[in-house]
Amino acid sequence: MAKTSGWIIALVIGVIFIAGFGVWSIFKPTAQSITGGVVTTTTTGGTTINAVIPTISYGAYDKLSLATAVGVTKMASINDGQWISAPTTGTTGDKMTVLFTNNTAYHNAVLKDVVLSGGANNVIGNLYGVATVTITAFNGNNAVLTNGGGVNQTVTTGGAYNMDVRFDGQDTKSTSDMVCIVEGSDATKISSVKLLGATGEFPKYSRGVSGIYSAGAGSLVQAYEVPAIVGALSQHYTLYVASVSGQTMAGKYVKLSCLSKENFIDTISGTLMYDIQDSIGTGAKYISDYNATYYFQ
Repeated sequence: MAKTSGWIIALVIGVIFIAGFGVWSIFKPTAQSITGGVVTTTTTGGTTINAVIPTISYGAYDKLSLATAVGVTKMASINDGQWISAPTTGTTGDKMTVLFTNNTAYHNAVLKDVVLSGGANNVIGNLYGVATVTITAFNGNNAVLTNGGGVNQTVTTGGAYNMDVRFDGQDTKSTSDMVCIVEGSDATKISSVKLLGATGEFPKYSRGVSGIYSAGAGSLVQAYEVPAIVGALSQHYTLYVASVSGQTMAGKYVKLSCLSKENFIDTISGTLMYDIQDSIGTGAKYISDYNATYYFQ
């Protein structure tokens, strides 16, 4: 009987030990992180929390022909932090800005306010193809002016002239927003140059362009903000040129040069910019230069 009691006591102690170990195993604090998989955290209270780590993939396509993939490099800013190579994993709730850079056949694109969720995040950039643009200008007699000289604008002493300039866009392509520079070749003969749209003079570009645009000595230069031409549309602008009183512009010229704005990370400031030049005005960042030069006679 004493022997049987001893076995019973040993059995009870074993059960208590095993049960106690099991309880400790269940309720001990643990944390496991598996990239791209499940994070399981067991708290002392016995609550199990499963959270999926965000994974990030990227794609880039032609904005006006979405079946066409575009080769790009990708940079990202997480929660408005510094720019880094675009990551493939992240943290739930993080906010990303992604720059897709092609910089040759396609204008660079930015995708903002991408909020990461648990699981797979597919981040897509749509880029406009770079347009080829045809520029045609007409004189007061509605004759087509020759780019570079030939058929010219006839002028008189002290005269002012409005030349109709037509930009013909390209199907499924875009110019991007532009900074259009108007140059009158001799400020002693030319008093004013302007570029006008349907509602009047375009807004002036607020920065100087001398670091990226080579104007002739003694010329008169103005720069304007001009909206993008998207697709095979035609836009008519008016190029206004006026003489200095008592002077003739014969033998002089007016040049129109429209530079495409691009998205880029400025190497000086480390910030994202959308412009034709870097933050100190010495590095050109445009892809396209749509230009024409018309002479006076």
